[in-house]
Amino acid sequence: MERRELRRAAWTAGGLNLLGLLCAVGGMRGGAPMVALDARLAFLSCAPLGWSLGWAIWFFAALALVWLFVTLVWERARAGRSWLAEAVGLAFVTLGAATDLCCDALQIVLIPELAAAALTGGDASAFLTLERGLWTGGVVCGCGLYCGGVLIVTCARWPSLPRLARACGLVTALAGAVWVAAELCAAREVLEPATGATVLAFVGWAGLLPSGAAAEA
Repeated sequence: MERRELRRAAWTAGGLNLLGLLCAVGGMRGGAPMVALDARLAFLSCAPLGWSLGWAIWFFAALALVWLFVTLVWERARAGRSWLAEAVGLAFVTLGAATDLCCDALQIVLIPELAAAALTGGDASAFLTLERGLWTGGVVCGCGLYCGGVLIVTCARWPSLPRLARACGLVTALAGAVWVAAELCAAREVLEPATGATVLAFVGWAGLLPSGAAAEA
């Protein structure tokens, strides 16, 4: 039963992240910071459905990640094994999600309004300030802590994980660190490849986690 629940949680988290990445490419890119200011203000001022839907998917992806780590803790506890590493990972992703969920909600609600106001009034300072804060919060505090949680669990379960799962866990952490550094340094040309590498590696890691749990049984 625990393995079935872990499989469901892992595949849900991986699937929502993959869907979020597809939305980022197909419906959200016009409002991302690597696009010129005038272009993204024009895009966001219309409150495009792709933007709102994309952030809503990322919102639920964050919740699914917390669910996955809760399941990891529960699975270890029920089996009578040490669950300290999983609990630390859960603390990381819960703190990350608390920040990320707030940032996602504000991306949906306030960013389009401020973009429209900037186009009308000609002053984009409020938009730029909030935009910078939300992207930094979401990437650094959100995704940075997520990747830390993945690394902790990967190291703790190293002997039982398939080699590909280990590789995906390490790539998730490494690409996530590059993603965080790119955001802090405003290296916009690095953001897209780092985002793609982090999310795709995580999807692979989540998909292979249940195999590692089966090997421990």
